[in-house]
Amino acid sequence: MRDGQHIGNFLNDNHKDSICGSSRISNATSIAIQTPPPHSYSAHMMVGGLQKHEYFWRDASGWLEEAGYKLRPRYRRDWVPSWRGSEDLNPYFCEDGRASSSPSALDAIRVSDGRIVTLKKVRNSANSHEEELLRFFSQQPMASDSRNHAVPLYDVLHYPEDDDVVFFVMPYLVPIREVKFFTIREAVECFRQLIEGLQYMHDYGIAYRAGMARSIMVDPVPLFSENPHPIHRKRSYDFQWSAKQHLFTTRPSRFFFTKFTHAIRYGSSENKLRDTPHCQWNMGYDPWPSEVNRPYDPFCADIFLLGRFLDRTFLQKTISFEFMRPLVARMMAMDPTKRPSINALSAQFTEVCQFQLQGNLLDSCIALPGEDDNPLDLYSDDKYQKAAQRRGLRLETRTSLSLGIGPSPLS
Repeated sequence: MRDGQHIGNFLNDNHKDSICGSSRISNATSIAIQTPPPHSYSAHMMVGGLQKHEYFWRDASGWLEEAGYKLRPRYRRDWVPSWRGSEDLNPYFCEDGRASSSPSALDAIRVSDGRIVTLKKVRNSANSHEEELLRFFSQQPMASDSRNHAVPLYDVLHYPEDDDVVFFVMPYLVPIREVKFFTIREAVECFRQLIEGLQYMHDYGIAYRAGMARSIMVDPVPLFSENPHPIHRKRSYDFQWSAKQHLFTTRPSRFFFTKFTHAIRYGSSENKLRDTPHCQWNMGYDPWPSEVNRPYDPFCADIFLLGRFLDRTFLQKTISFEFMRPLVARMMAMDPTKRPSINALSAQFTEVCQFQLQGNLLDSCIALPGEDDNPLDLYSDDKYQKAAQRRGLRLETRTSLSLGIGPSPLS
């Protein structure tokens, strides 16, 4: 990281930033805020201007800064577009020229230490249990448990202009769809972490019940050479440097479940087969499982949703994961009674890795469309370099490629 970028890995043994019942939860109702007039640099007045969903963040920026969180220049009241007055600058390529993609979440700098965080705007009336579950996973001993892959909760801010609105302060993460995997080992480690994280939730009686394509995210530190910008991923957060992804093999990182809007915690004696219509199936044109629109076991639904995520994100895009196809097919069985439990899934996954990933296959490159069906030669430095370049990855020392990522899936 460059000097002046006080950005560190938010993970440590003690999870010092976790709220863990501490007194750092902010109730800034004493801070007054006045809603400013409509911004002169709005999207209907100029290319690259503020979109309607961004007005809220502009209006709240002053209060958020007083509460200790500073938004990017685009969302400040005194913002002047960086391309204003220049005919040579295209707003699309400027740091402040593109709108955020989510109306309910935005990045910010924590003033106390310069750390990049994510602010998630939540209405308690609609998501009363989400804060409770995030608090649960952020307290000890759960916060220090390596099996816990629930996103940590750093702080909670209460918005004085609306008693129903709170801001969850969470780590700055990158969506899994925006990172690249180079070797089969890297993807297998991702599978292991996700199965482990879901198993950890199920052990505590918590069903996730959410689509995973948009809710699984990865820690960008130290995976990227610089903390990436939330809109321009190939640029650093401060827009001064390029942000290149390293290999997961050489820069191990962790994956997190981040959306607990639909999650539910069940008591040990509570009937788990119940009418829970808000499960996020999002099947599109795919065949719908039999439990849709009827009482269902939410833990079986989690197995289906994870299997569908693995199928869409990995198996449908390359031939390199055929060894996972029988297991993923069982996870996606239309009949929920035919799916493995999370404990059975974990055991079957370990068995698949032990018996089907023999020799050099684990460290072979993931085949891209148009490449040879056979894995790239593990012992050819030249082929590894070219393969990494095609994928836009930064390849480091040759010897580091043989290192595993965290606890081995083969152990």
